Amino acid sequence: MDAQDKEPQPHDGDPSDIWVGMFRLAAGYGAEYELRLRLLADKTPAIAHTSMGEAVETEDAIIAHFASHLQPGEADAMRATRQLRNKLLHIDLIKVGSKLGQLGHAPGEPIVRKVKLDPTGDLVAQLFAAAENAKYLAPDTDPIQGNIFGWFLQCGADGTFERAVQSFRAAIVIVNRLRDVP
Repeated sequence: MDAQDKEPQPHDGDPSDIWVGMFRLAAGYGAEYELRLRLLADKTPAIAHTSMGEAVETEDAIIAHFASHLQPGEADAMRATRQLRNKLLHIDLIKVGSKLGQLGHAPGEPIVRKVKLDPTGDLVAQLFAAAENAKYLAPDTDPIQGNIFGWFLQCGADGTFERAVQSFRAAIVIVNRLRDVP
């Protein structure tokens, strides 16, 4: 195969690819969580009609149907996990952190700093000069608009994506346990 016939690859050597991989893993677990919820509803005759509806409808039906089999806090955890999936997949990265807080995770340390650079000037010198004075991204002062890349880097660097994976896996364990209820 010639180089010109080569299929495009999802990774093109961009330094942010490591964070893309972490996001992909978290998004995959989020999608698996929803799939498992829908499969559980689908196999349960009393609530099967909800399996193709809105995710919240399916989730509410599962929580109501299996209420006596849920441990304290699990219904809230399932709801927060669905909301976490929504925030993650819709790239509402600021709110991903708050959803993780609802699931018992401490927020990540601020790592990414926001700087304005003059593209016509010496970028390296500007970076060194800005490094000491630049402020960290903060949810209350730096909205996602215009800062997606910064928030994406922050979520990758502070472990947000790993904590999301942990949350999705924990919720999948709950759903799998319910799947085995007669």
